Amino acid sequence: MGSRETLTRILTGLVLGGIVILCLAISKIATVVLIAVMLGVASTELFQSLFKVGWQPPTLVGLVASIGMPLAAYWKGKELSD
Repeated sequence: MGSRETLTRILTGLVLGGIVILCLAISKIATVVLIAVMLGVASTELFQSLFKVGWQPPTLVGLVASIGMPLAAYWKGKELSD
């Protein structure tokens, strides 16, 4: 079998995939919240990487925008498309 790191990555992917399927089965709002959380985590990692190379991104603005965008699209998206 593969290394321990490979096994950890596979198990993490399976658990996260299960959470996505569960959220899709529960409701739209559960899926939107999951997407917002995932975008928040990804944005945090991006901003940490940018800080390490010397950049100074507007972290608070970026986090609010990345988390708020899917929530705003769910809340007002249909009304704005009409």
